[in-house]
Amino acid sequence: MSDKTFTFTLVTPERRLVEPIPVGSVNAFGKEGAFTALPGHTPFLTPLKDGTVVKTTAPGGDETSYYVDAGIIEVLPDRVSVLAEAAVNAAELDREREARKLQEQQRLLEEARKLPPGPKKLLEVGELEVQIMRASQRLKHLDRKKNV
Repeated sequence: MSDKTFTFTLVTPERRLVEPIPVGSVNAFGKEGAFTALPGHTPFLTPLKDGTVVKTTAPGGDETSYYVDAGIIEVLPDRVSVLAEAAVNAAELDREREARKLQEQQRLLEEARKLPPGPKKLLEVGELEVQIMRASQRLKHLDRKKNV
C-alpha cells in the first residue's frame, strides 16, 4: 500500500459491509463535527453522529458513501475502521422501501403498546422506537439528498 492510501473497513453486528480496502481519504460527521481523515492521521476514536454518511475516496478519485445509523469510528495512521450498529451503501437506500419499513414499524409499535405492562413490553417498545427514529432519519437523509 502506498503512503498516500490507508485501509478502510466498515463492520456491523450482522456482517462486514466493507472489507479492508485502500482509500485516499475518509470524510465523516462525528458527534463533535465533520472531519476528513488522511493517511498518517493522528489517532482518535469518536462516536459518529446518528444517521450520518461516511464517504471514502479511492486512490483513483472514485467516491463511495455509506449511510450509518449509529456507530463509532477509529482513525489510525494506517487505517480507518467504522463499527456501526447498522449501515448500508448509501446508493442502496430507496425512499419507498424505507417509507414502507417506517409504516410497518409504527404499526408494530401500536401493537406493542397494547401488551400488558412488563419487561417484554418495555423492551419491544424501546426497540421499535429506536427503529422508527432511524427509519425517519433515513427518510430525512433521502429527502435532503433529493433536494440538493
